[in-house]
This record gives sequence, C-alpha cells and structure tokens, in this order.
Amino acid sequence: MLNNLAIFFDILSFSKGPQDLPTSRKLLNSVILVNVLISLIPSDPDLQFSYVAQILLSLVYIGITLLFVHFSLNLKDKAENNSNQYKVRYLQVGTAVLGIHAIVGFLTSFISVITLYDKSIIVVLIMIVTIYTWLINGHIFKHALDKSMVFGLGISFLYSMIAGSIMLLFLQILI
Repeated sequence: MLNNLAIFFDILSFSKGPQDLPTSRKLLNSVILVNVLISLIPSDPDLQFSYVAQILLSLVYIGITLLFVHFSLNLKDKAENNSNQYKVRYLQVGTAVLGIHAIVGFLTSFISVITLYDKSIIVVLIMIVTIYTWLINGHIFKHALDKSMVFGLGISFLYSMIAGSIMLLFLQILI
C-alpha cells in the first residue's frame, strides 16, 4: 500500500501517470472508501450537514468521476475504431483521479482545521487547490487518453464543470 501511496505522490508531482498504478479493483475500492471517510471531516463548521448528507455528496462525486472516466475512455476507443485499448485503463484512471482527490481533500481539510477555519486562508487555499487539481487532472487525462497536456487540461476543465454543476444541483436538493 505504501508503494501505491508513493505513486500517488509521484502523480501529484507530475512525474508519473495513472498507468503507473496497478490495475486493481481492490485499490479502487480502497480509494473510494478513503474518499467517503474524508468527506466526514468538516470543512466548514458553519455548514451544518448531517453525516448522511456528507456521505451522499461524496458518493455522488465518486459516481460522477467514475462515469466521466468511463465515458471518456469509451469515447476514445470509439474514435480509435473500437480498439478497447483505452477501456482497460478505467481502473487505473478512476483510481488516480479519486486517489488524488482524497489526498488533496485530506490536506485541505487538515489545513482548514489547523488554521481554525480562517475564512481568508480558506478562500486562498480553495483558489490554489482548484487550479492545482485542474492541472493534476489534466496531467492524468493527458496520460489516460494519450493526448497533449492542452487536451488533458481541456478534458479536466470539462470534468470540473460537469462535476461542479451536478454537485451544486445536489447541494440545492439537500439544502
């Protein structure tokens, strides 16, 4: 497991890609569980969501992510004449995106807690993390789809917009 954690940190430093992770449903399930557990860390004490709502939002995010990865890889296969070359990357890419989300989410929550939820620090932190996550996901999609970084950033931006819109919709339902 420590070896996999090292690979996630290498992805965070842009030195490796999702192809360096093992193709493992067990690892993907572990990363999903970690994402759900991290969602239980309060990111803002002013927001009073129940644990059920936090878990539900986390599961919605995980579902959006896995569907987007699946759709992107299938679309790439169709563009390559149904070669199924990219579909097999699903576990690695899904694990990479959700693993990075878990690490960044944990670090962001940790910083929020140690700064006593200082709003000015949190606003700057969110801006930095948003841009960094966009770049990391662009790096992941670049490797996953065998395209340029600009293309990967475009897919990352599209993913962020779709995930953000659906998450806002679910937040509206929960509030």
